[in-house]
This record gives sequence, C-alpha cells and structure tokens, in this order.
Amino acid sequence: MEGRKLAEVISSSCEKHLKIKLPCEEFFKFVIVLNKGYSIESNEKDQYLLIGSMIWIHRLVSDLLLKYTNQSLQSLTNEYSLNEALDMLYNHFYAAVERVRRNIYIQNPILQDIKEEYGEAFHDVESSLEGLENYLEKKFSQDDIGYFTLLIENIISQVRKQKKRVRRIVLICGLGYGTAQMVKNKIMQKFDVLIEDVIPYYRLDTYADNKNIDLFVSTVPVKINTISNVVEVNPLLTEQDAEALIKAGMVRTSNDLSTLMQLIEQNAVITNRPRLEKKLKELHGIRDLEHSKYEILLKYLPECRILVNQTYKNWQEAICAAGGLLVETDCVLQSYVEDMINNIKEFGSYITIGNGIALPHARNKNNVKKTAFSLITLKEPVVFENGKKIDTVISFCNVAGNDYTTALTALMELSENQSFLDYKKEVETPNQLLDYIKKIK
Repeated sequence: MEGRKLAEVISSSCEKHLKIKLPCEEFFKFVIVLNKGYSIESNEKDQYLLIGSMIWIHRLVSDLLLKYTNQSLQSLTNEYSLNEALDMLYNHFYAAVERVRRNIYIQNPILQDIKEEYGEAFHDVESSLEGLENYLEKKFSQDDIGYFTLLIENIISQVRKQKKRVRRIVLICGLGYGTAQMVKNKIMQKFDVLIEDVIPYYRLDTYADNKNIDLFVSTVPVKINTISNVVEVNPLLTEQDAEALIKAGMVRTSNDLSTLMQLIEQNAVITNRPRLEKKLKELHGIRDLEHSKYEILLKYLPECRILVNQTYKNWQEAICAAGGLLVETDCVLQSYVEDMINNIKEFGSYITIGNGIALPHARNKNNVKKTAFSLITLKEPVVFENGKKIDTVISFCNVAGNDYTTALTALMELSENQSFLDYKKEVETPNQLLDYIKKIK
C-alpha cells in the first residue's frame, strides 16, 4: 500500500540519518495528516464515506455557529481569517475520519485544559458527532473531540470579531454639510459601513444617548463628554486618517480587483502580476467581483447538465434522470447511476441535506470518467424513504486529483443561500438558473 510504504521510508530515513526511532505506525499518522485526510491508498479510497462525513461536519459547524454567534455559515462574509480557520478544521477533520476508520488514535496533551475552558462547546461537539459516528460505525476519541472543539472555537472567535466591527456611523462637520459630504463619499469608497446621518456640529447633542451608533467621524474637534467614540479626520481623508478608522473598527470594502489592477497598470510597470494580486488580496481582503463566489462549482456544472421544472413519479426516477445527465455527457457509465440508487437503499437517505435538496452520488468503481455535477429542479417534490420532500436533485461524480471538494463546499453554501432557494422555484430555463448562480457574489 502506497501510504504505508511511504511511512516505512520516512521511518527508515529518520532512524538512519537523525537517529530517531519510532514505530512505522506513528509516521503513517503524519502521512495521513499531510495528505489532508484523503486516503492516498487508491485501492481503499471510499468516496461515499468521505462525502457523507463532509456533509456531517458542515452541518455541525453550521449548527454550532448559529447557537454561539446567532449567525449562519452561509451569511458570513468572505474574510480570509475565517476561511483559514475553516480550512484548518476541515483538514484536521478529514485526517481524523481516515484515522478513526483505521483505528489509529492520537493523544491531545491539552485535552483537560480544553474541557475546562470550553466545557459547553466540548459537550455540544461530542453530542453532534454521534450521528456521524453511527454513520461511520466508529467512535472518535475524547482527544480528537478536544481538537475539534478547539478548532471550532477558533472559527467562532473569528465570527465574533466580525460582529464587533464598526458598521453604523454618523458624520459631523462644522456649520454645514459640505466637508462632511466629501468625507462621506470617500468613506463609502473605502469602507464597508452604513452611514446613518450627516450632521452639523450643533446637532450632535441629538445623538448623545444613542446606543446604536458605533462610531462618530468628525472633521472638527468634538468636546461633548457624553460622546467618546469619535475619530477626527481631515476632510481630504488621508491615508493616516484611513488607518485611524481601521484601528477604530471600520473594515475596508471589497473592491473590484480588475479595476484596481487597471489603475495600477496605468501608473506603474507590473513585473509580477500574480504576486501583486495575491498581496492586494491579503492586504485588503479583495476578491474579484467579476466572478461568482460559486465559480469553482460552475466549472463542473454547464448548462447541458441542468434541467428545470421536471416531473417524476418517485425519487428513483428523479435520481435516474440526474444520473442520466452525467451519462449523456460522457462523465460516468450507467453502472454509476445504478450504484447511486443502491447506495440509498443500503445506507438510507442521508443525501437529503435540507431545504428540499438531495445530493445523490456513489463511489468511483472505475465507472467515472471525469468530475461533474448535474442539477434538476422539480415541479412537485418527490418523497424519500425518510419522509423528506425533495424538489431539487444535484448529482455529482469525481475522479481523484480534482478540486471537487471545494466545489462541493460551494454547493453546500448554495444549498443554504435563501435567494437561490427562492429563485429556483420560479426559474423557467436552465440558462436562467445558471446566470443567476453566476451573479451571486
């Protein structure tokens, strides 16, 4: 087996060159972690369990975020710190699933500290994992649950930081509205805020007891003791002023990267475009708004694999139709569609993920030619054996080495996007549905 052979090589090399001797099993753990949870032993790769596990962890994170921050996962902004925290959790989780399936367990030296510091969250994570453990027919150790808790707490803390940021502001000027209006235009260009009002200084006392205002931005000195959350700025809003506003909690807006790059090109020579774009994104959290946030999903979901307003007698017919689109576009063999049906009969209707959506799929038994998704909306829902009513079927298949897990994560976000859920009921053509997804930012 490729993974174990690699572990043996690492173990042998460490013993020979570094005089470190550890059991090969310890190095095998590292191999799994470095591989981000995916089994590198292709003959043991079990796509069905992996995707099922991914759905469970997505639900777990969504439920806990809603409980502890009162925000849903799909409503969060595209902050780099949050994305990094999610990546850390997902990567550790995939590795843990692989380990627990092989009865490989790791120690958590700070487990007791985690329990004492995050007792309620630990209990919630432990309870939430019971369904997944039944699905895997394996139990996670307390040590792994501790790591899950720590990583989820990291995500929760990132969300709480976002909630504390300055959003509602009032602008103040001396006697009139001229300079404040100029500052308003500049702030709207630079920051993601809601400007509640633009007022002259003499009207400031009307906001003295207003608890709903996060920050006052003024072009004149403010000498009212009851108002302390004030940042004084120059009407020209210099970069120094901008830094002061950022320190006060204001967040820069997500600018259009293509427009910014065009401006730079007009005034400078770009010697390394990819590096410049990366640095700009890291600096301000800029993303290219010309592209949909579901671009990676759309890569695998062309118009030819979308049907809308279809009618089927039962869930079997609906899944056969979704699988048929994969067959007709030369993505899978017919046996893959049969496997999807058999999986549901054998493992149950876990593919019904809520909001009227089902995600049928199967393990790749050399009957998948390329990674692909298909999507069908129904006029009337079909009922699965668990009683769930489904009006949207999104089938997918995968070949090793593709970035379909990113696409699948995007798909899960889309399945919780309320605007999409409302729109898909009214759509009349596949092109309309595809265009709508493309425009979601």
